[in-house]
Amino acid sequence: MTLKEYKGLEKIIEISEGPVKLNSEYEQLIITKNDEKIGKIPINEISVLLITTPIASISTNIISLITKNKGMIVVCDQFYLPVGVFLPYELNYIQQERFNKQINASLPLKKQLWKQLISAKIKSQGAVLKKIREFDFGLNNIAEKVLSGDASNLESYASRIYFKKLFGDKFKREKNLPGINSILNYGYTILRAMTSRAICSSGLNPTLGIFHHNKYNSFCLADDLMEPYRPIVDELIYNFMIKSGIQLFLTKDLKRNIIKELLNKKFEIDKDKIFLNEALFRLSSSLVEVYCGKEKKLKISTPYEKERDKNSK
Repeated sequence: MTLKEYKGLEKIIEISEGPVKLNSEYEQLIITKNDEKIGKIPINEISVLLITTPIASISTNIISLITKNKGMIVVCDQFYLPVGVFLPYELNYIQQERFNKQINASLPLKKQLWKQLISAKIKSQGAVLKKIREFDFGLNNIAEKVLSGDASNLESYASRIYFKKLFGDKFKREKNLPGINSILNYGYTILRAMTSRAICSSGLNPTLGIFHHNKYNSFCLADDLMEPYRPIVDELIYNFMIKSGIQLFLTKDLKRNIIKELLNKKFEIDKDKIFLNEALFRLSSSLVEVYCGKEKKLKISTPYEKERDKNSK
């Protein structure tokens, strides 16, 4: 099946096989293969159109319609890394004001924000290890020692411990390696797309990062804000690996399950239980508040744990 639909609060549509053509008809996305219609879905229901096959053609009208309806389009390479993204140009009526706040953010402020993000990421990594290995291997203590701007580069140190404890001593996190690495790439790509959309919905510019600033990267801010949520992807992949009992491959079913789990993953913040899309939007909106001088801390949601909720009653 070429068209795959993942439902949560919003829909992610993946085009994984070709050759196919993507056109529009009566405000619907139409997928055709060998001149035969094989799928259709209303444009206004699409939050992300993910194209993971190299043999798909798309009309400019589809690009226009999806982005006008506040959706986004992501094109991936053979490693499931995003190589191109189309985002809505205008999602917030006070974008210019917020862009200016981003541009004028001081370096000390950015360093404090990066400290918050990395500390939260390392704590999340520790929580994953505690759940799976029954021990956090000191990651919570490391998280408390993160300096402004992560001057001691504890993110890298913690990640080396984390990935080896999670996936084994022989595992090495490299984007261009096959196996588990390509599966992680796929999960991170979904997370990055969701984060980019939340950023644009908050009226921020995804190019203007807090820490990431590669001139060839148009989504530096997305790479910044998704950091605390990366371990959620890691945990999902690990659980699928254990359930399979064999070497894991990025099949259609696995991709479907990764996206389904991400869309339906619950988080909690301010006593609210929310889905990942809302968690990312609250985070990006809190960044706006920090840039405007109204708040000092980012609102970073944590995974909702049913057992913990039961024990608190």
